[in-house]
Parts: sequence; C-alpha cells; structure tokens
Amino acid sequence: MAGVPLSHPRVVALSLVAATVGAAFALTWYDTELGNTLIADPEVPAQWAASWRMGAIFAFTSGSVVGHVCALLAGYLGTRRCSPRDGVLAGAGLGLVNVAASAVVAVFTTTDRGATFGNVDYVDASPGHEPVVLYAMLAVLAMAAILATLGSLVAALPRFRRIALVPLIIGVPVVHLAAIMWLGGPYGIRLLGWT
Repeated sequence: MAGVPLSHPRVVALSLVAATVGAAFALTWYDTELGNTLIADPEVPAQWAASWRMGAIFAFTSGSVVGHVCALLAGYLGTRRCSPRDGVLAGAGLGLVNVAASAVVAVFTTTDRGATFGNVDYVDASPGHEPVVLYAMLAVLAMAAILATLGSLVAALPRFRRIALVPLIIGVPVVHLAAIMWLGGPYGIRLLGWT
C-alpha cells in the first residue's frame, strides 16, 4: 500500500501543529481553573480580581507546555532536515500557533465569568485591557523561539544530540511547571502587584 511515510516532513510538521493546537484547545478550561485557584481563598476584591487575572493568564497561554516541547522538537527536526534558520522559524511559528489557538478558545472561556466572580464587578481580563495577560502571551512566544533555538543548537552539534535531547524534552515541562508555581506563589503575586 503506497502512502506517505510517517517520517515525511509534512506529516511531522502537521503532527506538531496538531499537538500544539489540540493541547491549547483541550487544556483551556483546566488551565483557567488552575489559574483561578492559585490565589488561595480570596477574600477582598483585589484578591478576587487577582485570581480572575491569573485565570485569564492561564487561559490565554493554555497548552504552552506542549507547545514549548513541540517548538523544541521543531527546532531540532527543522535543523536536521533543512537548516538552523528553518528550525528556529518552525519553532517560533509553533509558538505563534499556540498563542493564537489558546486565545481563540480563551475568549469564550473567560467572557462574562468576571461578573459572577466573588464581590468584584466585571473584570475584563482580555489582553487589550490587562497588560499582564499580553505580557504572558509574549513570554510564551519568546520562550518558544528560545526553545526552538536550543533545539536547533542540539541538532547542529552531533556530539550532543543523543545526550541532550531527551533531558531537554523532560526538562521543559518541569521548568515550566516550576515557573507557574513560582508565579502563583507569594513572590510572583507580589512581583505582579496583586496583593
């Protein structure tokens, strides 16, 4: 049976895009709820608003763990197949796809939830009204480009290919989750001025 092999570059590229978009769509609700619960037991209106903003940040950057791993792989595979520039552009493009897909779903997830959230009047936490949400989206884009560059570097150094790729694939989600816990902890909340 003749067909396109699974290792064909188009199949690999479509698989990385599908994983990125699928994670952004599938994890939006979960990420929103996780962001809302990082500020434990909000009591005053400022804490309710901060909890709502944190949920919006997580919603508008939903699926970024999977997107970052895919950007790393796109940088690695693009460099091995074509050139380092193509690998970095592919990974950065996946970051853009991740942010766009999560933003499309987050608009529906976060609309009108602020009106029923505690004692706070409606909080519009869209990227246009909350710069922190926009900064988080830009951070996801920048991190995708950085990880694509890192994947490209690993592919360009044949001596380190087998040694570095697997720890990087495992390390990206661990560092991502540690950063989320730091951001949701007292230091991150103070840094963002959400006390």
